[in-house]
Amino acid sequence: MTYNHKEAIENLTPEQYQENLEWAYKGLKQAIKRELVTCRGCKLDFNLYLLFRCYFCGSYYCSKCAQNHFGSRSLK
Repeated sequence: MTYNHKEAIENLTPEQYQENLEWAYKGLKQAIKRELVTCRGCKLDFNLYLLFRCYFCGSYYCSKCAQNHFGSRSLK
């Protein structure tokens, strides 16, 4: 089954959509400033090179949280 971004966005509540935008903005702002970037999953700070960025929601995830967000097949 392929990911349908349009369908996923349509199923988000306005609050969930706003939360995605806020997390994407926060992570991008931290990366541009060369600060530690906060993982959306565990809320811990990491160097950018240790994180994975979701193409769809724009949030950054550590390797442990990335497995939950992207699925177990993502890091094989």
